[in-house]
Amino acid sequence: MSTGEGLRRIVRVVSTVAWAALIAGVIGAASQTGSRSDSWALFLLGLGAFAMLQACAWVIAGFSGNDSGRDGLIGFPSFLRRSTRKNAADALPAYDPGPSGVGGWLLLLVIALMALSPLRAIGENWAGFAEIERLYPSLLQISKWTTYKIAAWSIILASAAVSFIAGYRLRNSHVPSSVSFAIGALWFCGPVSIALLFFASTSILAVTPREFFDSQSSGATVAAFLMPLGWTAYLKLSRRVRNTYYGRLYGPSSGAGTLPKRIEPGL
Repeated sequence: MSTGEGLRRIVRVVSTVAWAALIAGVIGAASQTGSRSDSWALFLLGLGAFAMLQACAWVIAGFSGNDSGRDGLIGFPSFLRRSTRKNAADALPAYDPGPSGVGGWLLLLVIALMALSPLRAIGENWAGFAEIERLYPSLLQISKWTTYKIAAWSIILASAAVSFIAGYRLRNSHVPSSVSFAIGALWFCGPVSIALLFFASTSILAVTPREFFDSQSSGATVAAFLMPLGWTAYLKLSRRVRNTYYGRLYGPSSGAGTLPKRIEPGL
């Protein structure tokens, strides 16, 4: 059995399990007639498992080298599948420009921006509010709490939308502005969102800085700063990113047998 065929079978199994998790979540949510919160919890659990498993299958399919019709993915949305695009450097004789197209670490970033990050943010926010209101039901009678929830949900949904758009642009629009937008989205969805939530907490609920950061996981807060930093370095330094989004910045050939001079992108 070839490596490609083995990876295709693995992708098929993982994709099948993903769909089974989604169906189980939908059925479980529909069968919960007593508690609406339990129904949503089961649905989000199934949806999150589906997204993560399909993302894993998509990554494996990307490394397998199989054609999109033979990669083993089951019913994955067609707008998330895109063939590798080649740039002008591919036609140059005896010259290897390196990897290009949405694959490798760049593929993982696209999946994180379009699916994993928005689902995680929405799920954590929903679960956090549900737990607080379960422990302190009197909060439901306080108007400031309702105002804070609206503000917090606005911030979370805005960051989820920006994250999805950034991933979608990286996958579809292979131009330098897509990279710049993605870098801005990474910092907006991380440190900027935390700063906005901090402002909302202190101004609406009169929460002190110590109380706010005590309520946040220290690991999550550190990750909110380190993840954008790491991905920004990748987008600035990766050869794949440069070949995919800045390939058209190669200058014209100056003569026969002469390689064109590359104009490095200013990120």
